[in-house]
Order: sequence, then structure tokens, then C-alpha cells
Amino acid sequence: MDDIQDLGQKLFADVNAVHALVEFQNVHPIYLGAKQLACCDVVDLVGNLWLSMFMAGWFSVVLVVAMFCYIKRLDELPRKR
Repeated sequence: MDDIQDLGQKLFADVNAVHALVEFQNVHPIYLGAKQLACCDVVDLVGNLWLSMFMAGWFSVVLVVAMFCYIKRLDELPRKR
């Protein structure tokens, strides 16, 4: 009978320990960190990545147009014999 009481007390202590771990003051900081990561940090990272790729794309377009203009001018030069 003592073993059953000891087991019941140990189980009760374990349940109380789990309850203490999931209380608001313990879980709320983790929740805020995950929320900030999802809504702020990841969105900023994706936005900055998109902006940098957009600017690199436009820079590439400008370089391609300049290259075509240069090739056109080279084609207009007289041929050497």
C-alpha cells in the first residue's frame, strides 16, 4: 500500500512540475519570440532579399542594353582587310 501512495505522490509531483512548466509566465516569452520571428524577422528578410534581387535584375537589364549598344557600334565599324 505504501508503494501505491508513493507512486501517487510521485505522479502528483510530476503533474505539478509539468503544470509549472506550461504556466503563462514560462510559455509567453517563447510565444512572443516565435511570433516575432514569424511576423517580423522572416518578413524583413524575404523583403530585403526580394529588393536586392529586383535591383540586381534591373542592373543586369541596364548592362545588357549597354552591351547591345556597344555591339551595334562595333558592327558599324568598317571591316579591316
